[in-house]
Amino acid sequence: LICQSLAFGGQGVCKLPEGYTIFCDRALPGEHLRARITAVKKTHASAVKVASMQQHSHAVEAPCKHYSEGCGGCSVQNLAYSAQLAAKEQQVVDALGRIGKVEGARALVKPILPCAKPFRYRNKMGFSFAQDVPQLPRAAGFGLRHISNPKEVPILSFTVGNSQMHCSVQVLPVWDCWLQDEGANRILQVLTTAVQTKRDSQELPMLQPWTKIKVFQPTVSKVTIRSGLNPDTGNRAYLVILHTAGERPKALIPIVDHLRREVPEIAGILQYTGLGRKAEDSADGLALISGKDRIMERLCGLEFAITPLSFFQTNPKQTETLYKAVADAAGLSGSEVLLDLYSGTGTIALCLARKCSKVFGVESNQHAVDDAMENARHNRVTNATFLQADLSKPSDVAHVAERVPQPDVVVADPARAGLGKPVIEYLMGCGASTLVYVSCNPATQARDIQLLTDTAAPNSFCLESVQPVDMFPHTEHIESVVML
Repeated sequence: LICQSLAFGGQGVCKLPEGYTIFCDRALPGEHLRARITAVKKTHASAVKVASMQQHSHAVEAPCKHYSEGCGGCSVQNLAYSAQLAAKEQQVVDALGRIGKVEGARALVKPILPCAKPFRYRNKMGFSFAQDVPQLPRAAGFGLRHISNPKEVPILSFTVGNSQMHCSVQVLPVWDCWLQDEGANRILQVLTTAVQTKRDSQELPMLQPWTKIKVFQPTVSKVTIRSGLNPDTGNRAYLVILHTAGERPKALIPIVDHLRREVPEIAGILQYTGLGRKAEDSADGLALISGKDRIMERLCGLEFAITPLSFFQTNPKQTETLYKAVADAAGLSGSEVLLDLYSGTGTIALCLARKCSKVFGVESNQHAVDDAMENARHNRVTNATFLQADLSKPSDVAHVAERVPQPDVVVADPARAGLGKPVIEYLMGCGASTLVYVSCNPATQARDIQLLTDTAAPNSFCLESVQPVDMFPHTEHIESVVML
């Protein structure tokens, strides 16, 4: 195959002579390669690279050894960072032109803002439990998605209660992830060492393989590690969330004591028993086992609480770069009413509050709204109000329109799915002079821009500029700040 370009998602786009498309993991533009097909559909196929016959001119050796083992945490670590930036910037341009039907898109897109620290930048990572897999370089441990040989690695299976559950994701045990800091990796290493050395002795029965789970035994299936600062000392600190099948928190005391003894920087350890759901979705099944249930992070001169349920940007340092781009696009003078849609825990709203007269944040998750109000109180921000509303529902959007005065500036930072029809209709009629649209999905952002700038619609916006920001180096993700 010959790779022609990088698709949004980090896969290489390869074309057969008849035009059939093959998306290949780890393939780089211009590279000649051999690949193994892993899935075939009518419109396209998926593949993994087996060997490179002629490399990309900017191909590099990935510094993380897990990348060559097939770890799915990073998608383009084998591409020089400067080339990653160029590819991501071009993806934004292509999406605007192809999906958004924007003429002259290249002239509207500013040079991408790089990340000053392209490794060890993430403050949250989740690792699944991996059984002993002879085909993989390491024994059992905690790891990330394995992408190289999906048909050659056994499917993990586990028992919960009286039901046999199956997981189709293969896991590569990870010892040193280059996306998170050394302290978080230390936690990962302590857990993996415990799995490999103490499991057979029954000293830590909660680290048994899934196939040996007994009814209601709280066996660990996943660990989430969140990093930040200790609220009391300001030193680096961590929250560890142990996802388990079964409750009985007392049964986790051996592994909790082991972790606290080996990694004193851990501020708190929690148990989550919501099998099949993310801890961020619901507080049900979440319990504090040891220590504190929160740490904190500093952002733009403010302090924000990070709890197990909090949504918080996973690259805090680069988030300040992102928020500066948002502030520049908003052009606040101090007298404006600002509306922040999809406000999460209030980070954008509170960081901009000092630059406007009033700010209103709207968020669907009540836990996030509660965190936002607490963050406002903690930082003594008195001109911010936060509301709970599901912006996918027309009735909730109408309720927001009734409660919030006419905004001068709107900032919208939706999930990957984009704005949705009710919000677009509200924005077109709310009277705001400026809309700043932040997105991690160039495709849905471009789709929404086409609707927002439709000259046939009344009160349409005009696209002024697009600022890409690289929030997550070595992955396929790209953030962009659009000013309308």
